[in-house]
Amino acid sequence: MTDAGEPPAIPTPPIPTPIEEFVEPAVPRPGPGLPEATGWMFLVFGLHLIGGIAAILWIAFVEVTQTGSTATLRTLGNLNPAQWLMLAAGEQLVVTVLTLVLVAIRLGGRLSQPLNLSRPTLPHTVAVILLMFPLSVLCSELYRINQIGWKWLGTLIPALQAFDELSSVEMVAKLAQGAGLELLILVLAVGPAINEELIFRGLLGRGLTARWGWLPGVLMCSVMFGVVHMHPAHVLAVIPLGMALHFLYITTRSLWAPVLLHFLNNTWAATASKLAADGTFTQEQVDQPASLLILLLAFLTAWSLGMVLWKSRIRYIEPDGTDWSPGFPTVEGPETGAARRQMSQVSVRRFVVAGLVATVFHAVLFATDSQPQEPVQEQPAARAE
Repeated sequence: MTDAGEPPAIPTPPIPTPIEEFVEPAVPRPGPGLPEATGWMFLVFGLHLIGGIAAILWIAFVEVTQTGSTATLRTLGNLNPAQWLMLAAGEQLVVTVLTLVLVAIRLGGRLSQPLNLSRPTLPHTVAVILLMFPLSVLCSELYRINQIGWKWLGTLIPALQAFDELSSVEMVAKLAQGAGLELLILVLAVGPAINEELIFRGLLGRGLTARWGWLPGVLMCSVMFGVVHMHPAHVLAVIPLGMALHFLYITTRSLWAPVLLHFLNNTWAATASKLAADGTFTQEQVDQPASLLILLLAFLTAWSLGMVLWKSRIRYIEPDGTDWSPGFPTVEGPETGAARRQMSQVSVRRFVVAGLVATVFHAVLFATDSQPQEPVQEQPAARAE
């Protein structure tokens, strides 16, 4: 109540608040963004160049100490199988070490939390192992089809045949002639599985999915992953594999899951190359198309295991029962807090069905491959990624 003689009180105007879009977010979205990610893609080419130069210098040093001359090293075509192995091993060693150092620097010395180096659960590990053969069959068949189209295109535009010099298949064949299987696996599987997953699924995937969303981010990472394999037929076959590797990363929230699948895929490629070099398989058998039955079972197996992984995907649960999230798509876990890591519940029936489908696929695959007269030889067509 106011006296009749007093003027009414003038309300105080509200204090203006900053425009929302200029407010600094509580948790900034991590990088790299698309321009920096593109730079990292080209940096991968640079790392391989540095690694190759370092390996060639080492080969030259060994050649000089043994023969006193480098006359046999005028061109790469003069390298013997043992020197090809030294070249590939030295290159991968340099690339892997430099990748670890550069990624660690970019992440401020932290790897475990930003990249989520948690161990995958046992069911997820089993699913990853079972996925190796169906994905290998599908990607190998896609590569075979791409090769047919590429050769046809090369007859129309002969200049495109220069890209064939960039194919890794011939180099793998040379390595298989001069290396034991253990060394071949070390060179073709261990190094690429570590350095490529660190860069493409780990560093670039973290930034691009946070800034662009799951689907665009995964697609951009997978395209960049394909581009670094250089040969067009190989690039188009690797992009779907890159998306599958990223799917594993998202569902398991562990970088070790795509590292494991990448390692297994390249291990099988190394094994197939060694068998071909030893004469167990002929080139005609390697190039045989996969049967429709094998392709159908491979697709059903990959789909079934993928659904199990998605339904049982890892989440971080807050004490109040809600999902923890920093406000953008990410695979990393919380730095601090009471959120617990938990695998989503999935019906036992779904696990059983996926396991039965995978069992049937592997049984048919190995049964057909045990018969040399059959025209189905998918595994030797596997490609190291």
